[in-house]
Amino acid sequence: MLYKFMNKEWADKFMDTGSLRIGTLYDFRRAEHKPGVSDEHEGFSYSQIEIRGGKSFSDMTNIEKRNFGLGSVFPNELLGDFTGGEVIGDFSGQFIWQSKDMYVMCFSTTPDLIAMKKMGYDTCIEIKQHDIFINRITRALRNMAGPLMHSGLVDYSGKETNYDVIDRRFPFMTKHAEFEYQNEFRAVWEPNKQSPLILTHQIISIPNASRLCRVITQ
Repeated sequence: MLYKFMNKEWADKFMDTGSLRIGTLYDFRRAEHKPGVSDEHEGFSYSQIEIRGGKSFSDMTNIEKRNFGLGSVFPNELLGDFTGGEVIGDFSGQFIWQSKDMYVMCFSTTPDLIAMKKMGYDTCIEIKQHDIFINRITRALRNMAGPLMHSGLVDYSGKETNYDVIDRRFPFMTKHAEFEYQNEFRAVWEPNKQSPLILTHQIISIPNASRLCRVITQ
């Protein structure tokens, strides 16, 4: 069971006509969104780099090189002899990973009214068969996106990892702990070739939405 928080105006329209707004990953970075929705770190993750006492790039493990951007962001052929030399003095920094923009639908795993109000919404909709519901969204997006790319629980353990470990999480599925109260379940779709270069939110239609959902509080 999943839950969707909305304002009453949109909830009523959704239950009557199936009309539903789907946002994009980068759109959630905008400061004008509600405090619980806006997040300037959406789609980012960070490798924290700390090197002390000088270290040769040639001595780095493959994991360290990858997280430092060697061979990808900084191609080896452009670095030349630098990859075999020492880092000048101590070095600290941050390597930033960014997901490309995608269509995103956010849900909550709990009908938490305190969380709902903290996010600025006043209506909670219960989605009884969320797998069918998400499939309906996929079909509604077929002219703009491919199949469902990923869905699952958001990871609230933070966006930072040390550069000497592999972070197997998708950046778009991570958030800082301050958002943990939302208990978010997220579904993500990659845009297809018919999508505009700069994605914007879309209004889609979910047929027979009222058969899959019910309003549990207003």
